Amino acid sequence: SGSDLARARYTEGQTALYETKDAVEAIRRYEEALDADPGYLHAWVALAIAYITDNTDDSLDQGERILDSLCALPVGDDGLTAEAASRSGRSPRRSAGRPP
Repeated sequence: SGSDLARARYTEGQTALYETKDAVEAIRRYEEALDADPGYLHAWVALAIAYITDNTDDSLDQGERILDSLCALPVGDDGLTAEAASRSGRSPRRSAGRPP
């Protein structure tokens, strides 16, 4: 399934980034994970870290754009985005006044 492939590519990205210290390969693997599952938040965070680790002007811009997008996600009272809550089997709890 897409989620299994996404997890496999994410794990390969983690290996590339933290064991072999290859940020470019990690970026490729995280992007493949996100192709398989665009809602995989761990892969988005890891991709931002890999771009920042690559440390070029372009990659730093990419990492910043991803982090800005992640920071803009609505978060429930439990600190989870709707996507993260659904993956954990929980429904997000919203405060009054927060948009659904």
